[in-house]
Amino acid sequence: MEQMEKIYKVSPGFKIFLWIFSIFCFLLVFLIPMGILLLYIAFKAEVRMTHDMFERRWVGKKAVPWNEITELSWLPAMGFLQRQMRPLRIVAKNPVSTVKFGLPVGAFERTEELLAELQKRSGKTIA
Repeated sequence: MEQMEKIYKVSPGFKIFLWIFSIFCFLLVFLIPMGILLLYIAFKAEVRMTHDMFERRWVGKKAVPWNEITELSWLPAMGFLQRQMRPLRIVAKNPVSTVKFGLPVGAFERTEELLAELQKRSGKTIA
C-alpha cells in the first residue's frame, strides 16, 4: 500500500551550509536576526504531502489542495546558490484567490522523488 503522507526535510548538505552561514551571521552582531532565521530554516523547513494537500514550510507556511494547483514552472536562477536550490514556482487558483509561491526543491532531501511525487499528485508537468 502506498504511503499517503510524505515528508521531505532539508538535505544534510544544505543544512550544514545553513549552519556555517548562520555562525558567520552571529559573528557579525548586526546580522544575528538573519542567523536565527537560517537556523529556523535548517530545523523547521519541510515539504509535506498528504492525500489532499501540499504544504511547504520554509520562512513562511503555504498549503494548497492538489486540485487547485494550476502551474509548475522553474524560476530563473541567478547565482550559484540559487542554481543549487533549483527554485520551482507553484501557482494554485481557486474561485476566490490565486496563491503563488516558490519551492527551493534542491534544498530538500530526495529531490528527484519530491519532483516526481509533486507532478504525479498535481497532475501537472514542470514547464
